[in-house]
Amino acid sequence: MSSRTRRLVTAVSLCVAGSLSLAGTASAADFFVDRDTGDDANIATNCQQANPCQAIGLGVTAATNAGSGNTVKVDDSATAYDADNVSLFSGVSVVADEFVDGVESGDGRPIINSGASSAFFVSIGGNAGTISGFRFETNGGSGITASSGPIAAIIDNVFEDPGASGGDIGVVTAATGSTPSISGNLFSDLLRGVQVNGGSPAITGNEFTGMRANGVAAGTGSLTLTGNFLHNPGLGGEGFRLGNVGPTNALSVSSTRNRILGGAGGIVVSDAVGPVSLSSDLIAGQSTAAISIADSDNSGDTGVAATNVTAVADPGATRDIDLDGAVLTLNSSIVGDQGINDLNGGTCSIAFSRGPVTGPGCDGFQTTADPEFVDAIGGDLHLLAGSPMIDAGSTTAPGFGALDIDGDPRALDGDGACPLVKRRDIGADEFSIAQPTCSTPPPSGGGHDREAEEVQEEEEGEEGRGRGEEEVQEEAQEALAA
Repeated sequence: MSSRTRRLVTAVSLCVAGSLSLAGTASAADFFVDRDTGDDANIATNCQQANPCQAIGLGVTAATNAGSGNTVKVDDSATAYDADNVSLFSGVSVVADEFVDGVESGDGRPIINSGASSAFFVSIGGNAGTISGFRFETNGGSGITASSGPIAAIIDNVFEDPGASGGDIGVVTAATGSTPSISGNLFSDLLRGVQVNGGSPAITGNEFTGMRANGVAAGTGSLTLTGNFLHNPGLGGEGFRLGNVGPTNALSVSSTRNRILGGAGGIVVSDAVGPVSLSSDLIAGQSTAAISIADSDNSGDTGVAATNVTAVADPGATRDIDLDGAVLTLNSSIVGDQGINDLNGGTCSIAFSRGPVTGPGCDGFQTTADPEFVDAIGGDLHLLAGSPMIDAGSTTAPGFGALDIDGDPRALDGDGACPLVKRRDIGADEFSIAQPTCSTPPPSGGGHDREAEEVQEEEEGEEGRGRGEEEVQEEAQEALAA
C-alpha cells in the first residue's frame, strides 16, 4: 500500500469514527429571545420560538437548566438588550438569529448594552460555547469577560464604545487551559480590543480601529495572532503589547500575517518570558517605532525571532526597531531607513535582510537597496516588479503552507521564467507573478523534488524499453523477407 493510499484510508477511518461518535450524542436544543415580541413569563414554557422570552438572561437560564451544549438564539430588536453580567455555564452558546421577520436595529445585529459591567461573564465552574453576531456597546466595562472559565469561540461580533472614552475592553480572557477562537470581530473606539490574562486564545482575522491603548494586550498565556488588521489607533495607541514591565509569568506568542498601520508603537514586547515569533507581519507608519523589544528587568529572558517581516516606522520617527537589552533574530526582513536603536547591550543576528547600514552587530544588514514599494507614503508596501527584494531572502525553503501578508504562497519564482527558482523574497510581501509549467520541476528553496525526478527517470526508461522492442521486431521482419 502506497503512503498516499495509507493517508487516504486513515482520513476516511477518522471521518467514519467521528460520524459514529456524533451519532451517539444527544442533539442540543434551541431557546429563543426577542426584545420586541417576547415575554419573560414564557420562561415557564422554556422560551420556545413561538413564545420567546424577552431577556437574554432568562433565555440562558432556560438553556442551562435543560442540559449542556444548548443554544440561545437572539432576534434583532428595535430596542437594545440589557445584559449586565449574564453568567454562562454548561457550554451554552448565544447567537444572533433573525427568527422574527424584519431588521430592527439597522444592520441586523442585536445591540447589547453592557454598561459598566460585562455583558457576558464566565467564572469558576462556568463555560460557554459560541458567542456570535452581536453589537456590544460598552460604557466603562467589557463586552465579554472569561475570568476563570473557558469560552469556545467569539465570532463575528462588533465591540464598540459610542462615547470613545473610559476603560472599555472588548474581550477579556483569563482562564488557564482555555483555548478560545476569537475571529472575524470588529473592535472599534475602545481602550483595548482583547486583553489576555491567561489561556491560549487564537486571535484571527479581526479588525481593530481607534484603539486608545492596544489592539491586543497579553501578560501571560500562549496566544496566536494571525491575519489581524489594526489601523487608525487613538493618540498613543499601539498594535500588540506583549508582556509586562518587570517579572512576569510565562508568555509565548506566534504572530503571523498581521497588518499594523499607524499609532505610537506597532508591536511592543516587554519582558516576555517565552518564545515570541513574528512571521510575514507588516508594521508601518508608527510615530515611535514599528517594533520595540525590551528586557527592562535585565533577566535575559526576552527575545524575538522575526522572519519575513516589514518594519517601517513613520519617516519622522527616530528608529524603526527599538532594542533595549534584548535579543533580536532577524531573517529575510525589511527594516526602514531609521534602522535599529540598540541600547543596554541588546544583541542582533541578521540574515538575508535589508536595512540602512551594512556592518557588524545591529547594523549587519546584507543590503541597503531601496525596497521599491508600490506607494510607501500612501501605505502600500507591496513590492514593485524589479524590486531588489525579490528572490533575495533566505535560501532555506519556508515551512509547508507558508503564506505572505496577503495570503499568497511564500517562495514564488520572481520573474516567472523557466527554469523556476522558488526562493523567498525579503519582507512581508511575496511578489506574485504567474508561475508557468516548466518541463523540469523547479527546485524549492534551493532543494530538488526527488520524487518528480524519479517519475521522469521511470518514464524515460519505459520509452527506452519501447524503442528496444521496436528494433527487435524490425530485425525479425527483415530476416523473414530475406
